[in-house]
Amino acid sequence: MAKLIPPVNIEDIPIKSERDVARSLVERLPSDCTIYHSFPWLRLERNEYRPENQVLQEGEADFLIIWPDRGILVLEVKGGKIHFNHDSMQWYSTNYYGKEFQIKDPFKQASKNLHAIEAIIKKKVFSNQPLPFAYGYTVCFPDLIYKGGSAPGSDPNIVIDLSDFLTNSSFSDSIANALNKWNRTASPRPITKEDKRQIERAISPEFKLVALMSRQIANQEEQLVRLTDEQHRVLEFCQHNKRVAIEGVAGSGKTLLALSQARFYAEQGLSTLLLCYNKALANWLRENIPDELKELIQVNHFHGLVAELCRQCGQAFIPNNSAEFWSVEAADLLSNALAVLPDFRFDALVVDEAQDFLPEWWLVLDELNRDGSEGPLFVFYDPRQVLFQPKECIPDMEFGGSLPTNCRNTCEISKKCGEIISEDIKNHPLAPQGEKLELVINPSALMLGQAIEAKLKDLLLNQGLDPSQIAILSPYKKAEPLAKIKAINKLELSDDLAAWRKNRCILHTTIRSFKGLEAEVVILVSPGKPSDDSLFTKADYYVACSRAKHVLAVFSQSAL
Repeated sequence: MAKLIPPVNIEDIPIKSERDVARSLVERLPSDCTIYHSFPWLRLERNEYRPENQVLQEGEADFLIIWPDRGILVLEVKGGKIHFNHDSMQWYSTNYYGKEFQIKDPFKQASKNLHAIEAIIKKKVFSNQPLPFAYGYTVCFPDLIYKGGSAPGSDPNIVIDLSDFLTNSSFSDSIANALNKWNRTASPRPITKEDKRQIERAISPEFKLVALMSRQIANQEEQLVRLTDEQHRVLEFCQHNKRVAIEGVAGSGKTLLALSQARFYAEQGLSTLLLCYNKALANWLRENIPDELKELIQVNHFHGLVAELCRQCGQAFIPNNSAEFWSVEAADLLSNALAVLPDFRFDALVVDEAQDFLPEWWLVLDELNRDGSEGPLFVFYDPRQVLFQPKECIPDMEFGGSLPTNCRNTCEISKKCGEIISEDIKNHPLAPQGEKLELVINPSALMLGQAIEAKLKDLLLNQGLDPSQIAILSPYKKAEPLAKIKAINKLELSDDLAAWRKNRCILHTTIRSFKGLEAEVVILVSPGKPSDDSLFTKADYYVACSRAKHVLAVFSQSAL
């Protein structure tokens, strides 16, 4: 059986004459034949009224037959009672009620369809050279017997009638005969498999509509549920308790819940300190405090708070960049400052990124609470994101519950994060699938940099993204593959978060500086496999990947 396109049930073809012809073509022609039913074509042609312009011309062939051993044939079907009037030089059809009406010349129709299709194939497959095989057209009258004679533009060799349907061979023979008569070359060759593949692609090309990544991201963003009912239930369940720790995976909304809890305290008239580890996150939190609550909520990152209180009490804050200063001495400075500033206290504390707070810090944090260790304290943490110490050391307090559902990242990114920490991270049911992780490995820093540059240009120039939607993260302030990239589309690479948010630069910052923040697209520049004794640990890898909301691309000089 020959192949019918479109692959419909023949019995569903509404016009009986075309249904009968389709059945005969499929059943009686060889299996390597392809038959197009109701084949539409559209092409530009010269405007007969204004030759300097072109206009679109359209048409439709009832059947287009590609028979590899014989050639290409356009077959026009005219069912019912059809006749040609020599006096008027017109074709007519008579309907069921005996009413006669004028129709188009079927041979002209077939000819026009053939030449339009021929032009498409010549242009797209044979570089406008003559087709090397036979091609032509026929008109089929499946309800009539041809008795001889001819109308202008017709010939008995290109007429198929009811008698040709009586046996299998007569029908296929009539098509083969027509193609033999249409042969224009001394030695026509068959249509090769490659010819047939290219012809089918030319006359029925794949129609692709590719959404810009910017639009895909915008559509996906609507699907991402930032604060789920599940999260609200966890928070509401323990919101009135005094000292609560809530654990959550990356992307589970911990930071938004911390912000929500701080607002809950402030709306009760309680002065509240919202504290985190990361300076950039503190700036973001500060920007998202409602104006009417800014007098009651103070936002700071731990070391920024220490520096501020040292300034208020006239105490020197001189970092020496040693681990001892940032971990132990900073906590001592804070305790000393609080001893001098007895009024610097809060009714409630909320801590985000609590897994990065050191044991020494928790002791002094209670001094910030007006009621000391009995005062309200809410902490939000993810033990998988511990970056600055061997393990998280949350103080003993009531466990407020777990947030196991990711509602920030697409399913593909969440899946990658789960693979890194060997856990199955749940996604919200409405979360979009998203793009698969793009991984580029090249030991050459120069070539890897070129690949990153090409990716950035595509995102900005072709995919319609804003610079503020893209973050380049690496363990180091100056990733080696990016050394030769000064600017993309006149946008410099910078770690200035404020300029980045205003689309004035492309952000290139460290993973640890960006912790707690997010971007639609994250480009991670990795030195290779994570190592516990480096600035790129498994936790760093997890944090970096989880910052990407929609698209994650990893460029590495060795296998991860």
